[in-house]
Amino acid sequence: MRLFFPEPELRPFIHPTAVIDGSATVAEDVEIHANVVIGTGCTIASGVRIMPNATIYDRVSIGENTTIHSGVSVRENCEIGFRCIIHNNTTIGSDGFGYAKTAEKRWLKFRRPAVL
Repeated sequence: MRLFFPEPELRPFIHPTAVIDGSATVAEDVEIHANVVIGTGCTIASGVRIMPNATIYDRVSIGENTTIHSGVSVRENCEIGFRCIIHNNTTIGSDGFGYAKTAEKRWLKFRRPAVL
């Protein structure tokens, strides 16, 4: 498949409509497309490709040579390794821990812990 459909070469650029917080650390050889938002304290490593309309919340780390496709949300404090592919409209770090019963036999939703 790679012979007939090779992965496109990384074209290092940051689209002018991308919004990147001043505290974010972004490598020079990244490809950041239109309407991408990168939050406070993020780290974007070398070779990362972020496609249009992706949202990277605060304090996210994205490892080398990772591709984030369009419409992806990476919630706060998540860490994505190197050479990962996150497909369109995925949410990383969302609620999803489920429910548990309290001592009073009522259902309690597990929520993401607050960051202090």
